Amino acid sequence: MRWDWNSAARWVNYLGVVMGVAGLVTVVPALEEVGAVFGLGLIVWFTSVGITLSGQRSGSRLSSSPEPISSSDSSHSGS
Repeated sequence: MRWDWNSAARWVNYLGVVMGVAGLVTVVPALEEVGAVFGLGLIVWFTSVGITLSGQRSGSRLSSSPEPISSSDSSHSGS
């Protein structure tokens, strides 16, 4: 089974919006208890952001090491 990173990124986005709303709700004194959900939810959100970003990067075709420059490069004249 192959993981679809685009749907994971969308899920992380929605979770971030929910956590943002939960953070705003904690400002209301009567709804202070939502702070526990907000705090634990942020731990889940930060973890999922890290997993999603690392998964998208490992799936890319970027080379981790640069290609060597040949010594016969004519762009540098030496004087």
